[in-house]
Amino acid sequence: MRYEATGCFDLKGCTVDLRHVNAKCAMPFVYSSLGYGFLWNMPSTGTCELACNRTRWSSDCMRQMDYVVMGGSPAEVAETLADLTGHAPMMPDWCMGFWQSRLRYETQEEVLRVARRYRELGIPLDVIVIDYFHWTEQGDYKFDPAYWPDPKAMAEELHAMGVKLMVSMWPTVNEKSENYGEMLEWNLLIRTASGSNRIYEFYGPQAEIDPTNPDTREFVWAKLKENYIDQGVDCLWFDEAEPEIHPEHFDNLVLSLGNGDEVGLLYPYYYAKLVYDGMRAERRNVVYGGL
Repeated sequence: MRYEATGCFDLKGCTVDLRHVNAKCAMPFVYSSLGYGFLWNMPSTGTCELACNRTRWSSDCMRQMDYVVMGGSPAEVAETLADLTGHAPMMPDWCMGFWQSRLRYETQEEVLRVARRYRELGIPLDVIVIDYFHWTEQGDYKFDPAYWPDPKAMAEELHAMGVKLMVSMWPTVNEKSENYGEMLEWNLLIRTASGSNRIYEFYGPQAEIDPTNPDTREFVWAKLKENYIDQGVDCLWFDEAEPEIHPEHFDNLVLSLGNGDEVGLLYPYYYAKLVYDGMRAERRNVVYGGL
């Protein structure tokens, strides 16, 4: 479990919701003072009760229960967990340098002005981040030409200064987006068991992509490649990876893999897989942000 989810380093006596929300993610792993680690390997929502008289893990919806118990010291258990879940790849040198970001850069000229100023002052700058609402409509996955008239020229100038360019990507799709109709028709969006198929998120009514569907991953990556990667963007920040949906009724969500209360916690995995597979196909280093 993550400390931020409870505010407690010692989780004994805590009850933790196993669900992803903005800035908080469910990491269903604990290490016991008795000398073992426990991984609740379940993609469903649920709860973990670490009470004084018992420990109970609960799933809201499942077809089969899966968990792993790992004995040993904290270091030994951490090594076993990494072997089981995967080791982090070696990041390129520029990832370890200085990143510049703000909320938010609104124009192409503003980004270049900041980068030029760093160079004038002799301050090394490795990455500059263009955050959200640089697009035309959410779900278009491209720069708004009114404010970003030549993204490729912008990227080329940044590269000449030794600066990598990162762009924020969100899974939200507005009904006004040029991609909404096609994505809705081809079942590339999260649906609902009842009510409107527009998922209400905190920036208003809009849909969310369904990355558990391989067709969705192929469709969205094609847009990202055409409008970002092919324009010189080096890396993507996959934000909103929970995804942030209000109200948080996972049992009302329908994904390609199943209902949200059964498989909803796999959303970040497949969201990251979207860009991972795409970057690998491009033979690029896979560096992405997100949950």
